[in-house]
Amino acid sequence: MATALASYSPVVFDALEGPKEQHLKQKSFTDFSDFNKLFHAHNMEQCAGIALLHRHYDVDEKEVVLETIDSQKSLSSPVSVASLPKEVVPHLWRFKDGKWFPTEFLHLDGRSEDDRAKMAEAKAFSDKVAADTTFLSQLGSLLEKLGVVDLFGLQTNHRRLFLGTSCDDTILEITDVPSRVSKITAVPQTQAQPQYFTDTFFGFACKDPETCGHVRRQTCGWTACAYGCCDDSCGD
Repeated sequence: MATALASYSPVVFDALEGPKEQHLKQKSFTDFSDFNKLFHAHNMEQCAGIALLHRHYDVDEKEVVLETIDSQKSLSSPVSVASLPKEVVPHLWRFKDGKWFPTEFLHLDGRSEDDRAKMAEAKAFSDKVAADTTFLSQLGSLLEKLGVVDLFGLQTNHRRLFLGTSCDDTILEITDVPSRVSKITAVPQTQAQPQYFTDTFFGFACKDPETCGHVRRQTCGWTACAYGCCDDSCGD
């Protein structure tokens, strides 16, 4: 199968399902072992993982979703293509028709020396994913084989660089649909959290279920650690 990186397409973004629909589908998928093997075979387990494809709001055909991030929080919202900064890289892709389409981007805008170092590593994650065409081809084939090509996409694990992924924390996304702004912060599991959780990121750094310390380990071990979550009661 010929696999290529495609340019951004608003049509591909608009076709994404809402979080509630994807939440129900994701709950029925529990075996991530094939993904685990593939990511480790290509040494991708630290820099990327599988993301639940979803969208909370509409985006104009001349807009793209851009994330800005620092050690305190992550904010994602649509910006016009005309005003898109030069220092951006894709961090989320959807596989469709034999191609990987970027659906969201990261602004490489490190203000402090520490942030600039993290941004350089985040860019390296994106570049590494884009450069391994064999990995991209095999991952696309696996998504099709498992029948989840519309459910899961490929995402860099850049947020762990800025927000951290303590075994006792989860990375929580809350979206204000009317303003079209998603805020992501690291919160402790003991903190009061929204009623409805949807796991949205599955990383593969943990291989051994006996040694994994992540609290949300229902899909951990030889499968995946799900720690990126959003409140799926916030909109369609």
